[in-house]
Amino acid sequence: MPEPAPEHAAHAEVCWAVPLAPPPPQPAGRAGAAPAPAPTVLQVGWHPLSDSHLAVLYADGTFCLYGAADLRRAELTLHVSDGSDGAVAFTFGTAAQRGWASLTTYFACASGRVYTACPLLPRSRRATGYLMAISAELREAAPTDAARQRAAAWIAKASKLGGGRGVGGGSGGGDDDAPALQGGYLVAD
Repeated sequence: MPEPAPEHAAHAEVCWAVPLAPPPPQPAGRAGAAPAPAPTVLQVGWHPLSDSHLAVLYADGTFCLYGAADLRRAELTLHVSDGSDGAVAFTFGTAAQRGWASLTTYFACASGRVYTACPLLPRSRRATGYLMAISAELREAAPTDAARQRAAAWIAKASKLGGGRGVGGGSGGGDDDAPALQGGYLVAD
């Protein structure tokens, strides 16, 4: 890589182009059909609880969370669609929100429907630390003893995993540890 000119060295930024693995293909419509081209990227963003987890939303409504250590395989893949169109934008909950809302990712579809995935955290020390810091609040938010027990069990398991799986891994397709995708809530004026 060429070095920047000495007069610009203090202000030089290094940028890398990193290829991401495309999300898993959706089932083909008919046997022998040509594979669909890789979907277009609509949005990219860093997870707020990790400096090394990149979220990518593809035009087909597929959301992938990649760890920078292995960009060839997503730690988490969710398919967000309201049947007619996929998600067109996402945003992460933040620590400014309370409890489970801070662990939620929100998806908007062109139809005006909103979906949520919760809990969704990356495999990172910062995410695990944050989870432990709010664990009492999460347990107390549960409406029943059984729900509090489930929350406590999930927190214990998630903290041992260092994030990921349910705290941000899994496929969203029936895995007990995967974030629950809920919606679509219709947002009206």
